[in-house]
Amino acid sequence: MESTQPTNYIEAKIKLLLCLNGYKQRDIEFKKNNGSQGRYLRVGYWSFIDDEILWSIQNNTGITLTPESFWEDDCGWQTKYLINRARRKGEGNYA
Repeated sequence: MESTQPTNYIEAKIKLLLCLNGYKQRDIEFKKNNGSQGRYLRVGYWSFIDDEILWSIQNNTGITLTPESFWEDDCGWQTKYLINRARRKGEGNYA
């Protein structure tokens, strides 16, 4: 079974900031994004993150959380957040 816990300090900081803003630890998951080396964040059952909290996380971690929503016939809209570190010259993507 794949672990959904943070794998690095950036993910741990994201989790801490979400918990400080009222999200429950058990509702925060980090997983490998299919088809790429990147990771994504999922909160609750594919829930949206409040815009102010999203901005706060991005501002305090130097990463970008890019929402990716998709329609599931059984459950409706589902959203995950792709984790991307702002690139500097000569650097690759956050993985």
